[in-house]
This record gives sequence, structure tokens and C-alpha cells, in this order.
Amino acid sequence: MLSVGSKLALLIFGIMILMLVVLLLLTSNPFLQLFRMEPFLEIDPKIEVSSLISTVLVFLLVWERLTESLDRKLKFVHEILDGFYHRLRIVTNLFRIRADEIERVRNYLKRYGKFLTVIPLHPLKWKRIDKFISLLESFQRNIQQILELAEKEIDKKIEVGLNGEKILKNLGFEPIDPSQYSPVKEEEYSRVAQKLLSEHLKLINVSLELLEDLKKVRKEIYGNLDDFIKTNNLPYLLSHRVRVPGP
Repeated sequence: MLSVGSKLALLIFGIMILMLVVLLLLTSNPFLQLFRMEPFLEIDPKIEVSSLISTVLVFLLVWERLTESLDRKLKFVHEILDGFYHRLRIVTNLFRIRADEIERVRNYLKRYGKFLTVIPLHPLKWKRIDKFISLLESFQRNIQQILELAEKEIDKKIEVGLNGEKILKNLGFEPIDPSQYSPVKEEEYSRVAQKLLSEHLKLINVSLELLEDLKKVRKEIYGNLDDFIKTNNLPYLLSHRVRVPGP
């Protein structure tokens, strides 16, 4: 994967070479004679060399300014990716990350995520992000439905407030709640889980399948982000603060 700086360098170099070629062609007698054209300009060879050197110097100056501008915008844009990146690092965060957060990141990057309209400042692929959002929304709807069913079933005399992570663990999801409860509470959560499995098995199985699909897409997106961060030497994304643009 090429770094963003390398892509900018290639773009500037390509434009410079193209303009030099055009300049040489327009002042080249063999080229003009080939097409039976009169020279546009009669230029002294010394002046021509001087013009070429000036052109190169101008492009080097432009490259330096663009590089500085690119670095500033790259840091600014990737502050938005910081929270998204660290949420994706841990699989169990799929139970906590919100689809609207991801959607705002996507919309923000679609608007501001390119430099000079051609150089992307992130590695995200919109189809994969859209699929991730769609899977996450479906998964969270199902999880909410499961938790509501468990809330109705739990014995309030044993557990006043349902621990959602605990019931999900008993249903076979990720072990997101390592805490140990009293034998009475453990037995109650096990009872509720068994009843949900017997009465709503299809809902639970579909949710587990959605989780597996989410994990696959998460792994791909996170891998692309991780490679991009290393390629572009972005150590400032090592913080764990969550920065998501507002609505």
C-alpha cells in the first residue's frame, strides 16, 4: 500500500513531466516539421533551459506547500477515525458501538476525506462500510429484542435489573461479562437463557449468524485501517479517545 505522501509525490511528478513534455514538443523543430507547423515561439536555447529549470523549481515549491497542507489535513481527518479504529480493535465492542456513529464517520469522510479531490485520506471502502452498518443495525435490533424478552422473564425478586451482557453470555454470544454471580443468580440467568433458547431459538441463531458476519467485515475493515496507519506513520491514532463528528 502506497502512503498518501507517495501518491501526492507521484501526482506532482506526473504533472511536471507532462508539462515538460508539452513544453519540449511545442518548442521542438522536429516535432513541428513532422506536422508541417510553424514554431509557436522562437526561443533561444539558453532561455529554454532556463525556463525548464524555473519550471522544475516552481513544481518543487508547489510540492513542498502541498505536502505541508496534506499533512495538516491528514491529521485532521484521521482524528475522526481514531474512535472508530479503537472500537474495532476489540470484537466484543460490536455490542457497544453504535451504527449512527459509523454512519457519521462515513458521511464525514465522503465529504472531507480526499485531498485535491483525487487522493483518498483513508482506506475505507464504502460498500464494506455500508454492509457493516447494515449488519450492525440488524444485529442490534435482534439483541434489543432478546434483552426485552429476557427482561420480562427474569425473576425480579432475584435480580432487580437485568444484566444484558450476562444473559447474552448464557445464550452463547461472546463472553463479554466475566463477572461471577451468586449461585442463585447464576441459576436464574441460566433458567432464563434456556427458556429463550426453547421459545426463540430462531431469533437467537439469526443473531449469532449476524455476529459472525459482523466479525468478518470488522476484521477486514480493521486490517485496512491498521495497514493504512502503519504505512502513513500515524502514531497520533494510538490514543483511545473517541472522536466522532456531530450530526
